[in-house]
Amino acid sequence: MRKFIVTAPAIVVASLALTACMSNNVQEYSPDAVQAYQVKSNVSSKVNVGHFAMAASKDKNHILCRLAGNVYLPNKMTYSAYIQKAFSETFIAADRYSQNARHKLTAQIRKVDFDSVKGDWVIAANVRVDRNRPVPIYSKTSFGTSWAAWSACKNVAQSFGSAVQNFVKKTLSNRTIVRELNGRHG
Repeated sequence: MRKFIVTAPAIVVASLALTACMSNNVQEYSPDAVQAYQVKSNVSSKVNVGHFAMAASKDKNHILCRLAGNVYLPNKMTYSAYIQKAFSETFIAADRYSQNARHKLTAQIRKVDFDSVKGDWVIAANVRVDRNRPVPIYSKTSFGTSWAAWSACKNVAQSFGSAVQNFVKKTLSNRTIVRELNGRHG
């Protein structure tokens, strides 16, 4: 009978092999009913959601979390596509979406990132209605974290939908954005 001797380096290599391959998946976006009601109350006209752009080097469908694995968006969507879809679905839920609408909402996304140690997502963009001046929107959403990479990265993935929901809420409660969506300027 053969005996196996387990050494400390073998344990480290085995541990890395087991933890380095994990990935976490963000859930599909789901519009909030209360938020849809607020949009319906605040925005009187139909809205088209146009292009949401982000620097190609940053607009990925995943972000590496603690060297332990990636946090992936559903259906290989990029961050800009996920956020754009979130706005469309919010307007649809509020019965304020139309591809032929007079007003169009677009955005240049500056940042989508998380900190798994502090426990927060940051989303920042310049949001524009029609050809009006872009309005800077910054949203920071906190979530629970952990010292263990597998748990912390799972929390990162599970909290992205809430982070996007908060970004949508902050954008659609901005007085300038709402005024412009309702056709009033200045």
